[in-house]
Amino acid sequence: MKATQLLNNALAILATTKEQSPEYADFAVPLINLLLMQTFECNNSIRSAKGLQELDEVYEIESLEDELPCENELAREALPLGLCARFVMDEDDMAKVAYYQNEYVAAVQDAGRWTCTKIKDVYGGTE
Repeated sequence: MKATQLLNNALAILATTKEQSPEYADFAVPLINLLLMQTFECNNSIRSAKGLQELDEVYEIESLEDELPCENELAREALPLGLCARFVMDEDDMAKVAYYQNEYVAAVQDAGRWTCTKIKDVYGGTE
């Protein structure tokens, strides 16, 4: 999915468009990069559960035409809600901000996957 589609999805949730709210598009790239950083571990858990190589670092986008460097489970549901939470911050309606933030956090948690890994007992026990 391209970043522009993520932006369009977030704007649709807010019942607006780029033409009606051009200021949102101006801030979309840095906000999307912030969301990619916040969801990095979750994204890697999804990749691991799919048998894919985990990413070594957070990849950022440079424009809205870039492909999102994350799995669709995050890009389609969680990231639009996170973007909405950031967009409505300037409306002085903290209930609205809290609503979108809570929905974002829940969507990230729903998208994440539990993975089992061996641990090493650093206190001298067995593995």
